[in-house]
Formats: sequence, C-alpha cells, structure tokens
Amino acid sequence: MPLKLTITSYQRLSPGQEPAKTLERGSLKIGRASKNDWILQDPERILSSEHCVVHYKDGGYVLTDTSTNGTFLNDSEQRIPRNQAVQIKSGDRFVLGEYEIAVAIVDTEIESEDEESEGPVTDIAFSPGLTPSPMAIPAIAPPELGASSDMIKPSFSE
Repeated sequence: MPLKLTITSYQRLSPGQEPAKTLERGSLKIGRASKNDWILQDPERILSSEHCVVHYKDGGYVLTDTSTNGTFLNDSEQRIPRNQAVQIKSGDRFVLGEYEIAVAIVDTEIESEDEESEGPVTDIAFSPGLTPSPMAIPAIAPPELGASSDMIKPSFSE
C-alpha cells in the first residue's frame, strides 16, 4: 500500500512548496538540496541537504535519519539514531527542522471504491422531459400572523 507524507506544520510554508508526497515502494529522499525527491525549503539551513530517507522494506516503510541536526519521531526529544532505519506506520509524525510531517498508509482498495462511486448524480424530479406534479405546500406563516391554514397549491407553467 502507498505511503502518504503530508506537511502538517511549518511557520512560513511558501506557495511553491509541495505539501505532500506519496511513495509506493522504492525510496524518497527528503532535504533542502535540489537532488532530493522532496525538496523542503529551508532558508535558515536547519535541514541537511539530504536530511532523511523513507523507503519500502519487507512490506512496510522505514525512516532513516541522515542529517546533522536530527529527525524526531512522535514527539520524542531523542533524535532517531543516525543512519539507522526505524519502522514508521500510519498515524506517526516526524519532525525535521521546522517541518512536522504526518505519515498515512493509503488503502488503495477504499480509494478505488470511492472513485467508482463518483460520477454524475441525477435527480429524477428534475430530469429533462419530466414535469413535476403539483403538490400541497404548507402555509409559510403561522396562523397567528394571519396565514391561512389552507394549503397553497403551486402552479407550473411551461
């Protein structure tokens, strides 16, 4: 199943910044340098040029910190050990520099069912060629305001 990473907080997220990346197997290099798969803008240079790598391994995803300043998983004050892969799962969050990134495993079966159910919605009552039948509509104002308790019949003209 694909992994979706989404930036959930950053103080000055610029308009050109990709807010999310999806990975299906393989690896994803994250950092401030242009050689990365996901380039995170960092004018203060807190991030390393190649800060961390997420890759698919044995049916799951792992995160490897390759940085100078560290990558932190799930509110830990201890950085992930440098160059050691740690398992990540849906619901995890990791912090690098001023970025917090949420981890989500995308269920492709649910997505494909949603895509199949999308499409034009037809309201039979307003389909071309059908004329709505007159129906009783209750009075709008309550009787104490002078409204009749009789039902109002709408008229339709062609």
